Amino acid sequence: RVINGAAKAVVRLVEATEPEKPEKMVGSGFLVADGRVITSAQIFLDPAATTTPTVDYRAVLADGRRVSITRLDENQNSGDSPVAIFRLADANNLPVLKLTSSTPMIGQTVVALGVAPGSQSGPAELNVSVGILSSFLSSGTSTAPFLMTNAVSSDNFGGPLLNTKGEVIGLNYKPGLALTANAILDAIASLLH
Repeated sequence: RVINGAAKAVVRLVEATEPEKPEKMVGSGFLVADGRVITSAQIFLDPAATTTPTVDYRAVLADGRRVSITRLDENQNSGDSPVAIFRLADANNLPVLKLTSSTPMIGQTVVALGVAPGSQSGPAELNVSVGILSSFLSSGTSTAPFLMTNAVSSDNFGGPLLNTKGEVIGLNYKPGLALTANAILDAIASLLH
């Protein structure tokens, strides 16, 4: 039940290309309130690039629709923030996930969702991994910016990490690590100031 509801808010992010060229998948993301798409900023960093390329992106929704998205965070491609925030061009009547600021518990069951890297056309092919929250990275406190869990893999990179209520407790950042929901909320709040 948790997975079915949340799956509708997981998107595949692709580079917009010319009609005759296949889309290039860049990663997963998920829909939150106010027409925003949250994902990992690492997806958009190219360590070999000397300039920031101008690339248009689309979100492929669970029903297969492709919607243009615009990057909102001002530190785009700078590496300053681990979160990338986009706005959908058309966000009417879309399912969204709730970010929770409640403190996750070591040992709790978590669910990582994302789009498998090979899913290039049609609706997103969901990847689901269930695991446990094993620790908080760095100081060992719940204020650490990262959660360690066996649920996060390269197949769900950029997608949400959920608790058993279906609330977002993290952003699947890289294998074994998720950025906390509080860090995501902080990134969204910084856009409003």
